[in-house]
Amino acid sequence: MLPSRWIAVLLTILLAAALRLHHLGFHSLWYDEAFTAWVAAQTPRDAVWLCLQDVVHPPLYYILMLVWTRFVGNSEFALRALSAGLGLLGVPLLHQLGQRGWNHRVGLAAAVLWACSPFAVWYAQEVRMYALLTVVGMAAILCLARALPQGSQRWLVANAVLNLIGLYTHYFYLFILLSQYLYLGVTLRRHREAFRRWFLLSGTAVVLYLPWLIAILLGNFYRAQIAWIEPLSLRTAWETFWDLTAGKGRPLDALAALSPLVLAGGVVAAGVTRRGKRRSPIPGLVWISLLLPTALVLLISLQQPLLHSRFQQIVLPAFLLLAASGLTGVPRPPWGTLLVALVILAWIPALLGMYQTPARFNRDWRVAMQDLTARAETGDVVAFRGGQGYHPYWYYYQGPTMERISLVPEDGIGVLEAKAAGAQRVWLVVWDPNETCQVPKGFTPGPGDSLTMADTRCFPQALTVLYTREAK
Repeated sequence: MLPSRWIAVLLTILLAAALRLHHLGFHSLWYDEAFTAWVAAQTPRDAVWLCLQDVVHPPLYYILMLVWTRFVGNSEFALRALSAGLGLLGVPLLHQLGQRGWNHRVGLAAAVLWACSPFAVWYAQEVRMYALLTVVGMAAILCLARALPQGSQRWLVANAVLNLIGLYTHYFYLFILLSQYLYLGVTLRRHREAFRRWFLLSGTAVVLYLPWLIAILLGNFYRAQIAWIEPLSLRTAWETFWDLTAGKGRPLDALAALSPLVLAGGVVAAGVTRRGKRRSPIPGLVWISLLLPTALVLLISLQQPLLHSRFQQIVLPAFLLLAASGLTGVPRPPWGTLLVALVILAWIPALLGMYQTPARFNRDWRVAMQDLTARAETGDVVAFRGGQGYHPYWYYYQGPTMERISLVPEDGIGVLEAKAAGAQRVWLVVWDPNETCQVPKGFTPGPGDSLTMADTRCFPQALTVLYTREAK
């Protein structure tokens, strides 16, 4: 018979599964998710090449998706199921980190908070690499902690493999790797032999990562576009913290404010009381994994904005662990449990909002492409500006085959007319992330143009424009 503590962990995994699988395929893929689906439909060689051209992310997650979709298909549910499954691994990982670094109560509280966190659920229901990034980071820290102080070769090898996986998953994993380096550097006298072995093994992982790093530096790296991230300010810092602790995009109200206040109070209490097993490296690793990435992102953002809630998911496990440590350390036991329950209660509206909103991200490409499918005719031409809209079109469009035209952002109505010469009906599909519902500058026909604007339809973050050609 299983001990009661393991039954509690299994029930927490079931709770996490229920929250992550509910309505998993209900919402439309948004632009980035459709891009992932498109890359996953390519050959492995083409997928790697597309990642080199795109520059923004390493290729491992896309390769995993390529293999995954070959077995389970590419429906919205199937595409998101990989992230949902990876998100479930956070429950046992956080429990183990909490139990080995503090005690079972801390581990279980952190696992429950992870299971119910609207932010963690959000990215476990997205066809992107963030769930993989976070879980690999947790597993790497756990393996490093298991290797200390003796420097167990088996656990250090596992840590190095996970570090290599993390580096090939997202560039922000470098912050997690630096956190490990800093901890071992600070505790060098205690872990000198372990540090030597870790440095050699993780150095090997970095060497295996160098081919990719060199390839992007020699390629399009300096043209990578992250201009959509807002400059660092008190507002952007607060919004990022709010997303992590209250729920992404949730409006400010009294109930919503409870979760960030209680969780932040738990982290402060953990710092003041300095709880944790005396010889365990986990508390120190967790503190550094929270503070170092946060500080580096803020410092870099003074020159190049990097602070965005989706990237800060790398610090969420450490934040929840420390919050759980502080909350469960309340002198009278029932109060710690009640405080954790209060946080979960405050999260319920955010969770319900994710499930009940028909267009979860206000990016309803499914409806936009269904409308285009119903109105398109044989012989029509469809144009995409800067590639925007092509990937959702590729995924959702089911109408007559149309000739496709690619336009660069600097193009206008004249280029569109020239490239669509001979077509009587031309569609322009545009990603409209700010929901302005405005035709892009330069695409409004003038008196001398042969194309006239016949219809414009706005969907959440998607815009379709129909042009017809005047008879001469």
